[in-house]
Amino acid sequence: MTLCAISDLLSLSHTQAGSTSMRSLFRNAIVGAAALFAASLVAPNAGLANTITFQLTSDHCTGGCLGTGVTSLGTVTITDVSSGVVQVTVALSGAQFVSTGFDTDFGFNLTGNPSITFSSVTSGFTPNANPQTAGSLHMDGTGFFEYGVQCTGCGSGGSGPLPGPLSFTITGTGLSTASFEQNAAGQFFAADLLANGNTGAVDASLAAVPAPVLGAGLPGLIFACGGLLGLARRRRKRVA
Repeated sequence: MTLCAISDLLSLSHTQAGSTSMRSLFRNAIVGAAALFAASLVAPNAGLANTITFQLTSDHCTGGCLGTGVTSLGTVTITDVSSGVVQVTVALSGAQFVSTGFDTDFGFNLTGNPSITFSSVTSGFTPNANPQTAGSLHMDGTGFFEYGVQCTGCGSGGSGPLPGPLSFTITGTGLSTASFEQNAAGQFFAADLLANGNTGAVDASLAAVPAPVLGAGLPGLIFACGGLLGLARRRRKRVA
């Protein structure tokens, strides 16, 4: 849908609308659609979802945590809650959290190395520090991470595993889902897990592409203008 098409609809509203109130309503709707179109050109990413899901697929366990035919041991989902606030949820499938001696048991990185505050942390898990500044937390096979959460409810080694899910909220200046970045080894996240009878780090290296939100950006414009065009056609038939 282009600005030319919007102009055509506006012209149609003047020639086909049979009353002042209908003409005014139609004109206002078209102007709103045109404004939405202009906004989508200025901020083309405004219609993207604020939730991104990562798959835990990269296996660094001794002996292998991903068994035959298993391609993922769970997901890491990050969601924008409000400005500067992001929720992180780690849901496992066929695996459990353990604490085998790494510097942290769930690690991640943030652009700009902000100071963050944790809240609403799942029982059995504790941030490495709170508030927490960017550090250097090593997880064998996956490299170093700046921020982490420990499974303090787990036993030592592979004993006393916790099934999760692990969930927590982090708050920081300018923080959003776009703040998460890969470490030097290319990992967004890593977790210390027990699966397939083995323990070790499993990481998420790739993120799914966020889907457009219905009603925002260009998709919303297309739906809105499509509806207006249908209204105009029905009105024209009645006048004819």
